[in-house]
Amino acid sequence: MRRDDRHQLGRIPIGRAAIDLSHSLTVTPQSRRAHLDLTSRGVTAEVKDIPGWVNAFAQDGTFTDMSTGVTYRGETLGDVVEIYGTAFSDMHRELHRFYPSNDVVVVQLALQGTQDGPLTLPTGTIPATGRRMDAPCCDVFELVDGKIKRFDCYPSGTVIMSQLGVLDSA
Repeated sequence: MRRDDRHQLGRIPIGRAAIDLSHSLTVTPQSRRAHLDLTSRGVTAEVKDIPGWVNAFAQDGTFTDMSTGVTYRGETLGDVVEIYGTAFSDMHRELHRFYPSNDVVVVQLALQGTQDGPLTLPTGTIPATGRRMDAPCCDVFELVDGKIKRFDCYPSGTVIMSQLGVLDSA
């Protein structure tokens, strides 16, 4: 896929459910097939719709930030939106490629934003650095009955911490 085509994608089959990524992340059921619905807004971190985000998940759905090892479920699913929304008020997810297979979708992307607020992690809080990140990431979605059953997010923690100046580059 050419870089200019990534926001021009219409629908990509992914099984029996569909993710409508036009606002934050919402999942809608389809009759026989699922489609990844991408609009020009893509997966937006800019829209901090916490109730919409939580509602996109199945009752037992989980979001795991693989860089920290923290899994969110139920009402705590909104915590991840608040944590990163506070740290990066201009957070953006630059979508690159999509790999659908039945009820699983893998997305290659970059996490972008300026850390203008505190970033709260299990190891402590990083005060605002004013530095910009543009870090590679891979997301894996498992969909069941039109909802997200599992969302595993694999951001490059080393790249993020280096770009924020937390890790020495030497």
